[in-house]
Amino acid sequence: MKNTRTGPPPSPISASNPLTVMSFNIRLGLGRESPQGKEIDMSSEWGRNLDAVIAAIRSVDPDIVGLQEVADSNQLREIATALDMNYAFVWHDAGSASEPWWGVGVLSKHPITASKNVVMGEERNFIIATVDAGGREIAVVNVHVPYLEKEEKSLRQLMRELADVRLPVVLMGDFNLKLEKTTLDDPGKKQLQPVLDRFQDSAMEATTKSAERVFLTGTFRNGVRIDYVFAENGRFEVLDAGIAPDKHHDASDHIAYFGKLIFKR
Repeated sequence: MKNTRTGPPPSPISASNPLTVMSFNIRLGLGRESPQGKEIDMSSEWGRNLDAVIAAIRSVDPDIVGLQEVADSNQLREIATALDMNYAFVWHDAGSASEPWWGVGVLSKHPITASKNVVMGEERNFIIATVDAGGREIAVVNVHVPYLEKEEKSLRQLMRELADVRLPVVLMGDFNLKLEKTTLDDPGKKQLQPVLDRFQDSAMEATTKSAERVFLTGTFRNGVRIDYVFAENGRFEVLDAGIAPDKHHDASDHIAYFGKLIFKR
């Protein structure tokens, strides 16, 4: 956990200045494709496309960002420095086979007062960062759910881990759902039910053109929506949701997704 921001504190959160929260799987800063055109080749040149990642984040100017597939704490620090944001990082557990080689992180314009690493499942951890959002502490949870058949078990475990968190919770991340196509009918709702029992899906709650585009475009390279920002029921109101502008969609194989929230009184 490092509070390195040098700029002034953000303005108070209000309807005219909502808390903008982004989730972005940055694919180790490799960009959408490898030099050979193989979209899933993650074997070398980590960070070669980091400037595009930073530009994609800057295009939305979020207050808080949850990043997945971060190469290491040095890569997160580089992004945080470029954006003048505070940061916290945790490694995924690689088990006994090898050393940890990637992780998840949180960036924040607001001070990060605490952070901890929580085991999610096989070789995956998630981070809970406590953020002082204008005098009100919130728990910012960033996850990278294990792929395919493991996600249902992982979501149940996640919700058990969050049961004792008493602060208002914002949950975000790459949820790796088994979806064929993103539609306005929200095909991921059944799989996400353990989460939706406590949280609002920001894209479903927002009734804006920007939020509608999330469903039409998706957040992953094949047009599905697997990246989310959830706001805890009764604690937040969702004002908007959206994705980064088109020109930033090649920064990773995921598209940066954001929600805009205010506190409920």
